[in-house]
Formats: sequence, C-alpha cells, structure tokens
Amino acid sequence: KNFFINALKLTNTPLRIEYKSGENPFKDNKNELSARQVTKKRRLMQFIKKRKKR
Repeated sequence: KNFFINALKLTNTPLRIEYKSGENPFKDNKNELSARQVTKKRRLMQFIKKRKKR
C-alpha cells in the first residue's frame, strides 16, 4: 500500500485497494498453531468443559 502511495505521490489521500478474484488464494492453507498456542488452547478448553459441568 505504501508503495503505491509513494509511487503515485498521493500524500494525505486515503487509499483503498480492492483485489477482485474468483478464487481464494488461502483456501488450502491450514492454520498450524505453535506449541505455546496449542497448550493455551488446551488449557482454555479444559476450563470451559469444567465450567459447563456445573
């Protein structure tokens, strides 16, 4: 975005870039969690399950 603003000399002008395409380029990407994120999610799910039992 900044590249276009600088190249076209559009200072102080709001710029909205809209990409139009029929296919989703991120369709096949799987969101892989890091080890820390997995641990945090596991703890959170345990808390939620315990809370539902009450």
